[in-house]
Amino acid sequence: VKFDFSSYHNFKFLADEFREKEIETLGFQPGLSEGELTQFVTLFIEGEVIKENPFEDFEAELKERGIGHIFLEKIRPFEVTGGVKEEELQDSAIKVFFKSITHLKEVVQREKQKKKVQLKTTRRLMQSIINLVSQNESFMIGLTNIKNYDEYTLNHSTNVTVLSICFGRRLGLERKELVDLGVSAFFHDIGKVEIPEEILNKPGKLDDNEFDIMKTHPWHGAQKLACLKELSILPVTAINVAMEHHIWANLEGGGYPKYWKKDHTDFFSKIVKICDFFDAVTTARIYRKKTATREEATSWMLEKIGTEFDTILLKVFADMIGIYPIGSLVVLNTKEWGIVMETNPDVAYMTCPKVKIIADKDGNKIEGGIIDLAEKDPETKKFKKKIVKTLDPFKYDINVSEHFLAQGT
Repeated sequence: VKFDFSSYHNFKFLADEFREKEIETLGFQPGLSEGELTQFVTLFIEGEVIKENPFEDFEAELKERGIGHIFLEKIRPFEVTGGVKEEELQDSAIKVFFKSITHLKEVVQREKQKKKVQLKTTRRLMQSIINLVSQNESFMIGLTNIKNYDEYTLNHSTNVTVLSICFGRRLGLERKELVDLGVSAFFHDIGKVEIPEEILNKPGKLDDNEFDIMKTHPWHGAQKLACLKELSILPVTAINVAMEHHIWANLEGGGYPKYWKKDHTDFFSKIVKICDFFDAVTTARIYRKKTATREEATSWMLEKIGTEFDTILLKVFADMIGIYPIGSLVVLNTKEWGIVMETNPDVAYMTCPKVKIIADKDGNKIEGGIIDLAEKDPETKKFKKKIVKTLDPFKYDINVSEHFLAQGT
């Protein structure tokens, strides 16, 4: 189902109701009366959801009310189609992720040498990322826990690209729009090639003069993209994003550059700004005393909702990241430690992600399996295990990304 951005809340309500009731398909048959439809809508919106067997209960209620011209199909367990194993998909995802970093490095080198940039290759990479995100969004988000590989800007730009594409899918963007969004995110920091390395890599806080120089990178980025020889296949949004990704959503406050060309920033700029900030503050940097966990980053951002970040977009992003973001270090009620590998798409089980056990109850490091915290004890009907708290992986010197890379073949 495609929807425009203004109707996002309506779409989200329907999607949440479908998940709660475990409905995958809803269909209408010839002969449907207005009375049946009215009864169905009332029951769908106001009916009590039974947690044990929501689909079966809802279907039985339809039959009891004589609603016979509406049919439902239950959500099926996820299966990898086409005979491709999950491990093979994860391996492909890892290869595409690092290929993206390598490609951006080549782009930067060619740009410095005033050579033609291979934008067709960039667009093909975006297509690959979109395919992989559609097959396993959680794993792709998990790969954005990879930090400071090769050079910060290259790794960061790839992370922002993956997060932006995942975000765009949540917003219902069509495939071409996702490609354009991906390209825009990929090149959002291209202007940093004009910033001296001693400023980019300074191990301390920038002084006022150095920060003024740093703040010129959006202008440089927009100018470089506008002058590309392959401009005809570059989305105009990429130029806007390069210019606007540090501007506040309300056009006020501490953003830069001071840019009054129009009364609002580009839609893609608002998306990339959110993903850019999130990845930046969750990445360890020499000059930063505190590196935020993913939960902390989301909390900080929500404090700036409606000012630095667009209100509706940030709510969607926070929903995508989840209560226990992918890559979070958690402690279970069994005293085991684990890494969140996949969030649960069912809003009724949002506190029950899939977790890889990395330490036993005695604190010994182990290579445990991945468990689903939504599993219940058949006798007590209670969850077998649950999260009791989160920890800062930086404090315990745990490299979260290693656990995602280990999933590849």
